[in-house]
Amino acid sequence: ARCCSDLMNDYPELESGNYYIDPNMGNIEDAVLAYCNKSNAITQTCLRTDISECPQRNALMSCGTKMRMTCTYSNCASPDTQNFKMRGADNTLLTAQSPEIEMIPMNNEVNVQVTGDMRLFPLQNKYAHHLCGHSSIATCHSTCYGNY
Repeated sequence: ARCCSDLMNDYPELESGNYYIDPNMGNIEDAVLAYCNKSNAITQTCLRTDISECPQRNALMSCGTKMRMTCTYSNCASPDTQNFKMRGADNTLLTAQSPEIEMIPMNNEVNVQVTGDMRLFPLQNKYAHHLCGHSSIATCHSTCYGNY
């Protein structure tokens, strides 16, 4: 299957879980392991890697109209969420007040969840602005494609 929504449409009895998908429908050797999140009427294709490292990135983008990525900023006891800034791939400036951003502080870190259309990804973490009292580079994970 190209993506999880194709897989779940072809095999509706399947539950959420890890499945190999082949977004470019080419050689099975370049298939990628994805978590297929089947909830309500939406099926998401989630990768546990930075999207820029996925060899089938462009083909995978055709699987949904939006993406969601979570970035974790560590060593962040007192996050400065009001001055947070991040740039998308098309140079779009995102702030804590942007509708695409959800910030979830917990313990000594902050999870920043970004949901948006394809023009934002991959995010340019180097522009994350002083969230933790110093310039912070995040660890980004779980890139999901779907119709949010």
